[in-house]
Amino acid sequence: MRAPYPASALKTWKGICSLFAPRQRQRFVPELILSQAGNTPDATAVVCGDEVWSYRRLEERSNQIARQLLRAGVKEGAAVALLIRRSPDLLAAMIAVMRTGGYYIPVDPHYPDERIRHMIEDSQAVYILADEAGRHPRMSGIETIVTGLPGSSPDEGHIPAPVTAAEDLAYVIYTSGSTGMPKGVMIGHGALLNFLEGIVPVLGFAQGKSIVSLTTVSFDIFVLETLVALCCGMKVIMATEEEQNNPRLLRRLLATCGADMLQTTPSRLHMMMSDRQSVDMLQGLQRVFIGGEMLQEKLVRRFRSMSGARLYNLYGPTEATVWCAVKEITDSGEINIGQPLRNMVMTVRDERHKALPRGSVGELYVAGAGLSSGYWNRPELTEERFVCCEGSDGRQMRFYRTGDLALQHDNDEFEVLGRMDDQVKIRGNRVELGEVEAALLQHPQIVQAAAAIEAIDEFSRKLVVFYVSGVELAADELKSLLYRSLPDYMVPASYRRVKRMPLTPNGKLDRRALVRGDWDG
Repeated sequence: MRAPYPASALKTWKGICSLFAPRQRQRFVPELILSQAGNTPDATAVVCGDEVWSYRRLEERSNQIARQLLRAGVKEGAAVALLIRRSPDLLAAMIAVMRTGGYYIPVDPHYPDERIRHMIEDSQAVYILADEAGRHPRMSGIETIVTGLPGSSPDEGHIPAPVTAAEDLAYVIYTSGSTGMPKGVMIGHGALLNFLEGIVPVLGFAQGKSIVSLTTVSFDIFVLETLVALCCGMKVIMATEEEQNNPRLLRRLLATCGADMLQTTPSRLHMMMSDRQSVDMLQGLQRVFIGGEMLQEKLVRRFRSMSGARLYNLYGPTEATVWCAVKEITDSGEINIGQPLRNMVMTVRDERHKALPRGSVGELYVAGAGLSSGYWNRPELTEERFVCCEGSDGRQMRFYRTGDLALQHDNDEFEVLGRMDDQVKIRGNRVELGEVEAALLQHPQIVQAAAAIEAIDEFSRKLVVFYVSGVELAADELKSLLYRSLPDYMVPASYRRVKRMPLTPNGKLDRRALVRGDWDG
């Protein structure tokens, strides 16, 4: 028999093993929500209209839906498209999909059939989870699971959160694409957890707090208002579709719901402050998070005159998991996006990917643990937008090229100056002008089309299109065409026929000249 190891050798071996021992197992979002339901089962989790759900009810309902999914054959790594209207059931469905080990693809049920069909086909989803049969285009080879049908009862057994790896997908969310169709951004559980751990202490999320959810499920900031809030034991006050679209009903909700926090875009905030009744609406809020568009100083000053809430400016592309930089601007004289969240890095670089010194204008690059793994089934685009560059420590890092023009100040805060390409924001939603143009060019009598942004006033903008055609076309006809493939926020407000398109000296389309109208068109 071999002699036992000396104590000193055994001690050394244990020390070596400890270097390679796995860290304490991470708990990702679905497990955090289930843990919260166990800790505070009777606390209110979601309020939507007349529906009030406790954390216990949310957990039981997500367990029931998860059992429906498993019986239907959903397995680990499966893609499940969600076509569910705003309701507590939508949140239960999101949690249920992740409980099965699958990932969800949020689809706004109000999108045109053509856009819904593209998103589902492109994502290669084999299941659709819907709240009603027939609310979506019929698609062969894809099974529809209806959440409203009788399912399992709570006593059939608890489905725990799966053992998940950081690189496993949590969701794939579609954003506007320059080629004419939206593209899917892949977000893993590790990136989502990194966002949660970075944003929660900055924004003051805590058990017992409440936040209003105004955003649609297809806009990634919906994750902050819902999944992240639920992980913290907060109450989610979900605006109904009627409250979303009716300013009077929205003001009444905000004035009476007693919420502590609100996340919104500058355009929506401007709309909400359009009359003096908004003062009552804003008085009860403790914190307001604003992002998705460029924030103007005049809007901030007006907000400060109407509310004592703490105000935060948030920045982040979908490819960096919701938000990647935050600055509290409650008392700040400088309105910028501040510094990146924990485990995130931002740099300003030139066209050769070289880092620029502070004060220089260039493209904003983002790296870190919150970065997306890329675009679903779009390897060429992923390679183009996600690049390896040398970091500040000399090591190679994977960066996402945001397409935003920015500079870094001497205090290490970043300021975004505008877009480098044709991507813009309308009511907080990301829009590629090329996608609008591609849809318009489906008209047989249009030979050239260009979309642009036109200012309405100092706070608001609208989307307009210019087209070259042998005949004048009715605006209603063009709108009807676009509504077949585009969501309403991407359908332009006005349509103008021109003889030709203006060009810059280097031969590119001059959108500014189009809007100004100061060329011979």
